[in-house]
Amino acid sequence: HHGPSVTTVEITAERIKEKLDKLVTSKSPGRDRWHPRILKEVSEQISFPLEFLFNKCMNEHQLPEDWKLRHVTPIFKKG
Repeated sequence: HHGPSVTTVEITAERIKEKLDKLVTSKSPGRDRWHPRILKEVSEQISFPLEFLFNKCMNEHQLPEDWKLRHVTPIFKKG
């Protein structure tokens, strides 16, 4: 065991809103195709529904398969 377990993670609407408000709006949309600017603009309205959804998934120990995947793209840097 190397860190907090899923049952000790506290997900609150306040923390979700803080994270959404820090999104960089000049970035491209992610795999979900939601543009960061949109998410940032509606952070107040979606933070409570997201809190409910995330905590329900955690409490039921069931995460959507998409949440378990990483999409990594290597970026060439000079040197």
